[in-house]
Amino acid sequence: MEVPKFETVIGGAEERQFKLNYLKQKLTFDQQETKIPLLLTDSLNPAYSGNMDWQDFFFRNGVVQNYDLSVSGATENINYRVSGNYYDEDGTIKGTGYKRYTTSAALGLKMSQRVNVNSLFRLSRGDRSRGRGQFPGEDVIPLTNGQYLSSLYNLSERDKQNLVGDYPGSRDKNINDDITASITLNYDITPQLRFASTGSVQSSVNSRDIFRPGALSLLGLAYAQSSRSRYENLNLDNTLSYYTSLFNKQHHVNVLLGNTINNVKNEFTGIGSGSQGNDNLRVVQGYNKDYLLYRDAYGNLVSGSDYQSAGMLSFFARVNYDYKEKYLLSFAYRADASSRFGRDSRWGYFPSASAGWNISDEPFMQPFKKWIDLLKIRGSFGITGSLPNGYYLPFNTYNTNQGGYGGSSGVTYNGVNAVTPNFRDGVAQAGLTWEQAKQSNIGIDATLFNGRLNIIFDAFNRGTSRKLFDLILPATTGYDKVNTNAVDIRNTGLEFNIQGRVMSPSSKFQWNPGLILSFVKNQIVSLPDGGRDIIVSDDNLGMTYILSKGRAINEFYMMKSLGVYASEKDIPFNPYTGEKLTYWNGNHTVQAGDFIWVDQNGDYDVWDWNDKVRTGNPNPFCTGGLSNNFTYGRWSLQVYSTFTLGRDIYNKYMSDRLIGMVNNYATIAAIDPNSIDSWRKEGDHTKYAEVIPYSNKYYYQFLPFSSAFVENGSWFRIKYLNLSYMMGPKFLERTKLSKVQFYGVIDNVAMFQKSSVPDAEAVDERGTYNGAGYPLPRKFTLGVNVGF
Repeated sequence: MEVPKFETVIGGAEERQFKLNYLKQKLTFDQQETKIPLLLTDSLNPAYSGNMDWQDFFFRNGVVQNYDLSVSGATENINYRVSGNYYDEDGTIKGTGYKRYTTSAALGLKMSQRVNVNSLFRLSRGDRSRGRGQFPGEDVIPLTNGQYLSSLYNLSERDKQNLVGDYPGSRDKNINDDITASITLNYDITPQLRFASTGSVQSSVNSRDIFRPGALSLLGLAYAQSSRSRYENLNLDNTLSYYTSLFNKQHHVNVLLGNTINNVKNEFTGIGSGSQGNDNLRVVQGYNKDYLLYRDAYGNLVSGSDYQSAGMLSFFARVNYDYKEKYLLSFAYRADASSRFGRDSRWGYFPSASAGWNISDEPFMQPFKKWIDLLKIRGSFGITGSLPNGYYLPFNTYNTNQGGYGGSSGVTYNGVNAVTPNFRDGVAQAGLTWEQAKQSNIGIDATLFNGRLNIIFDAFNRGTSRKLFDLILPATTGYDKVNTNAVDIRNTGLEFNIQGRVMSPSSKFQWNPGLILSFVKNQIVSLPDGGRDIIVSDDNLGMTYILSKGRAINEFYMMKSLGVYASEKDIPFNPYTGEKLTYWNGNHTVQAGDFIWVDQNGDYDVWDWNDKVRTGNPNPFCTGGLSNNFTYGRWSLQVYSTFTLGRDIYNKYMSDRLIGMVNNYATIAAIDPNSIDSWRKEGDHTKYAEVIPYSNKYYYQFLPFSSAFVENGSWFRIKYLNLSYMMGPKFLERTKLSKVQFYGVIDNVAMFQKSSVPDAEAVDERGTYNGAGYPLPRKFTLGVNVGF
């Protein structure tokens, strides 16, 4: 694997001189005396004489190893397959990586002419190395969002080891064991009537043990944590199917009846403490009991236990009918009951129907048979249901306020522990029920020119009603929110799947291109409180979004930026007071080099909610994939690309960098301000406002509420390239092998985009890029596939 593309930074003595020159340009003499830190002025201090390239320090080229071995065989009554896999990937961030050991077995038994049994078993163990991300809430790179430290810091080897999670004595063991097993019994009661029963279990156990020596704590206290979580999914499916042909076998009927029973469980037990003054004790046992109920630096409870369980009961029926496989009809109906809903709203009922017509089989299509192989028109309508993530939404939750071993740490009444409502989780609604998605669809399937062109077209209208939504409540209620079935959303779109074969079958060279296109438009149909707009805030990112009836979901909602005031004469005056436009509730008089924010309400001060508008739509207009498969003799080449078009994304990565340059210019990596389109002198027409280090009146302009950071989020990525060569029959005969194929794969070949973010695909579901995610590496793979 190859490291991601680095940014150009300045290091060592060159960084010091560059920063000093820039600060002298931007700061007054008095400011220079008080604002410039010793890091830049004390060049003789050994602690400030480094020349560290932090990007090169944190990233590396990694090696991926993948080995597969499988054995299969069969007799008249038994068939089997056993396989094993070992996967080992070095992360491109130092200290990270992943190992996986997998074995699986499949067995089929023909018990009699009417009974057969099939079983599947899979066992997998994952061993994850997390690097720096040991302490709860830590990122794998402690210096995120592009704000690396200055190269001048001369850190000790121990400090460097700590930054990549390799500090002597520290430990972070993270193991995940997965077990999947299923067994299916098929019983042919008659040649037309079959009963099938499948039982399956999926179990996943995750364990994590952490130890951080006391030297890594400001208080000199060691930290230990141990946690275990388990996920279990039990499922039983029973079906009875009947197939018959009627009237000279021209009419075909298939009937299916079924029942499903499902149970899901989640368990968690964890404990952690940061109270140990001795590094020789590396487990939680023996720590001060008063500290065992422990919260990390981010307020997350890392000690405690949890148990959640949910069950579902389902019944379903389906009838398929066709006449000569020309006219097709299908009807289905299912009823599902889930314990995740209230007693009176657990059942959901979901019908569906579809019809198809193979027009190409009609007599009137015979003149077109030379170029139309298949032409089918189909349509469908159906209702499906969705479960909520939470298991106990219809129920109120309570806090018992019982503390750790030392006794009560919460609310008491007359000295006795009290039970109080959990106001943070909101008010429960006993009537919460299934989300419903009603979808209608029409489509065309066509195969043309003797199979050389295949087209699948679909047009759909999908409306999601009773969508679960957390409605924020006024603080006077005491509760944070209420869970509701209050939002309806409609998605309409077109989808195309086009596959071709350019050359004739007799050609030694073959080229098979393919194109998948999806055009989707979403629209909010209904909102609570009579359809009033809802402003959604992301507390982690500082972003705001707006939900409005008739509009797309999660539109950006912020100040509208029209660039930067190039000169003082461009700044508007309040005609009633004669004073210049102000920002920040009058705390800042606008100057040349400030953003041009639109004063939406005309009060000559831009700041409050009345000045915010819709500034972007993170929902893409079009997504798709492009494939090209080439073969020439025993050589083959596969190229696959994906793309997204017509979306807006928010560059919080740049917003954070500019804030860092204002607040911490001396201590972060030196990035040439000239490489950023920011205002520097009178008359400049730029995208970003002036960057003045250590100037508090400017930093807020770069907070994530300005459309200056909204960018074109369209991209095109060459996803992978696979070149392979198959050995010929003479070689196989000489080596007694059935197959030998050599191949090379390049994953994440190239990226084309207009946005200035490092990777326009790596945004969250709301279209925001903050630079804190794990980078997508370029992988090079060489392998051989051998059959015995």
